[in-house]
Amino acid sequence: GMGENRRVTDAAFDDPTDAPRSDDQPALDRIRAAFADAGFTVDGVERRLGAEAAAALHRDLLAPAEFALGDGRDPLAACIRVYLLAGAAAADELPASAEQLAAGLLEPVPGDPRRLRARVDLRPYAVADGDSAHELWVASDLGGIQVDADRPLRRDHVVGIGPATANLAQLAPRRPVARALDLGVGMGVQTMHLLAHAERVVATDIS
Repeated sequence: GMGENRRVTDAAFDDPTDAPRSDDQPALDRIRAAFADAGFTVDGVERRLGAEAAAALHRDLLAPAEFALGDGRDPLAACIRVYLLAGAAAADELPASAEQLAAGLLEPVPGDPRRLRARVDLRPYAVADGDSAHELWVASDLGGIQVDADRPLRRDHVVGIGPATANLAQLAPRRPVARALDLGVGMGVQTMHLLAHAERVVATDIS
């Protein structure tokens, strides 16, 4: 009946095993190197789009970035188009596309398997550590502007990087401490900040 179908749908929809793979460190290293070589970094995206369009992306405004990107087909343009603009790109345009597919970051576009789209929101992020900065690529669930209008968000939806993330990171005290707790870790950015000045960090979430 409808109730049984609803239960099956919910179980599949919130399946925790469909998260991207993180157990193959060499593959992750190759993906990281491919992103860095393509310029898919905080500075690289801002240089490509311009400061205003890059800032608009943080407010979930896609049109300025789409206009600034144009119809470029190089690896950086493909990464921006797929991961930041919720679009699609040909497999040969994306760096290390086979590795990304295997890791569960990308999937074929239905009806057009030669083109790929993102399975997750993935964006570059820099965490300061003293005089240097660590370049990260942070994954979260696709947001409301990135999924089909008739597809609800997951019940265990992990929110991506936005203005609230940046504000909290700026407001948190950064004095050296022995232990810190990140309660409700989400996509993990605050944990990465804590690791720069805490000897031990416990990060926990219901998901």
